[in-house]
Amino acid sequence: MKDTSRPKVLISAFTCEADEGSEPEVGWRWGHEMAKEVDVIVLTQGKNRERIEKWYADHPDHFPKVRFAYFDLNETWSKYKKKWGWVLLPYYIFWQWAVTRKVDQLLRSEGIDIIHHVTFASFRYPVFLKGRPIVWGPVGGADTAPLSLIFSGGGIMGMGRELFRNIVTFLSANMVSRINPIGSNGGEVYASTIGTQRVFSNAGIKSELMPTIGVDIAEEIPPQRKPPEKGTLHLLFVGRLHHLKGIHLLLEVLSQIGDGSVKLSIVGEGDQRKRLTKQVGKLNLEDRVEFIGALPRKKLDAWYQKADVLVAPSLYESGGLTVLEGFKWALPAIVLDCGGHAMSVAEDCGIRVNPHRRKSDVVVGIVDAIRSYLIDPERVVRDGKRGWKRLKTEYSWKAKREKMIASYKRLAGDCESDES
Repeated sequence: MKDTSRPKVLISAFTCEADEGSEPEVGWRWGHEMAKEVDVIVLTQGKNRERIEKWYADHPDHFPKVRFAYFDLNETWSKYKKKWGWVLLPYYIFWQWAVTRKVDQLLRSEGIDIIHHVTFASFRYPVFLKGRPIVWGPVGGADTAPLSLIFSGGGIMGMGRELFRNIVTFLSANMVSRINPIGSNGGEVYASTIGTQRVFSNAGIKSELMPTIGVDIAEEIPPQRKPPEKGTLHLLFVGRLHHLKGIHLLLEVLSQIGDGSVKLSIVGEGDQRKRLTKQVGKLNLEDRVEFIGALPRKKLDAWYQKADVLVAPSLYESGGLTVLEGFKWALPAIVLDCGGHAMSVAEDCGIRVNPHRRKSDVVVGIVDAIRSYLIDPERVVRDGKRGWKRLKTEYSWKAKREKMIASYKRLAGDCESDES
C-alpha cells in the first residue's frame, strides 16, 4: 500500500524566483514551503534556471532544497517575449498548453500523486494540467476596478488597460466553469479573494478562501513603535507606479490636506512615474512628496521602520504583499475596501475606504482616514500592533502550509481509495 502521508507533488509555477516579490515570490515560496513536509518538484520556465541555481550556490545551507524541472517554448517565442511585453500573456497560455507533454513525462517517471498550480495566480487563464488530482490556487483576479476610478488620472493607456482588464475579467467569470482544471481530474480549489470565491460559487465550483501570499515573523512580540507627533504623519507607498495602484488618488488627497503635516514617500517605479511627477508639480506638492525609486527588498525595511502609516489605494489587488510587509513592522494600513486588501486589513488594524462611489467621495474617504490618525497618534500604534498580530495568526506561511498539506493528504488518500 502506498504511503499517502508524504505524497509527491508537482507544483506548476510559471514564475518562480527568490527575492523578487509579486508572482515570482508566490511560486518560490509555495515550492519551498511545501517541500518541508512533502516531496516536491517545481516545474517552471527555463529562463529562471540560471538565477535559481545561482541562488542555491549563494545559499548552500538552505533547507529544504527543491528539485526543479524546466520548460520553455522555442527561441522565437522567447525572443518576442523579451522584445514586446504584451507577448507575455499569449506566451503564458501557449506555455501552459505545451508544457502538458513535460507533465506527462514527469507523471510517468517520478510517480507524481498530485499536481498543484500556483502561478500565474489568476483564475482568468486556462490551465491544461491533467492526469492527477489538481490543487488550483490560491488564485484571484476576479476583482474589477470601479468604473468611477478607472476614468481618472491614468492617461489613455492606463485607463484603457484597466477597462480592457475589466472586460476580460467579466468574460472569464462567465467561462470559468470551462477552464476549471479540476473538472475532469478531481481536486480542490482555493480563492485568494472574496470576489473570486463569489465567481467560483456562481459557476458551481466549491472553493475555500486562502491568501496567495504570506509573510513569516520570527519575533514573539511586535516591534516597539512610538506614536507620531500629534498633527504630523509620514505616509509610505510601496509598489509599481501603475494606474491600478491608485497613487494619483493619494496626490489629490494630499492637496486637500492643505498644510505640510502629512508627507508621502513613494517607493517604486513604473509607467506612471512621469505623469505622477507632473501631477505633483501641478498640485504644488514638491516639498511633501518624494519619489524614492525602485529598491531591492532588503532595503525596504528601513522605509517601513521610518513611516507611520502604509497607504495602498489599489483599484483592485488579489494579494497585497506590501500591506503584509507593513504589518511585519507594525504599520497600520489605509486601503480601498476591495480585493485582497479587503481580507488582510481588518477593521482594527487599519482603515478600509469604500471605492464603489464617485472619485471625489473616495478621495474624501481617504482624507478622513488620514485625519483620524492625525488627531489620534496612539491609534497608529494600536492598529499597527493589531496588524502584526493578524499577520502572525492569519498570514504566516506555517499556517498556510499546514492547511495545504492537509489538502494534499486528502487528495492522495482519495486517489488511493479509487485505485483500490
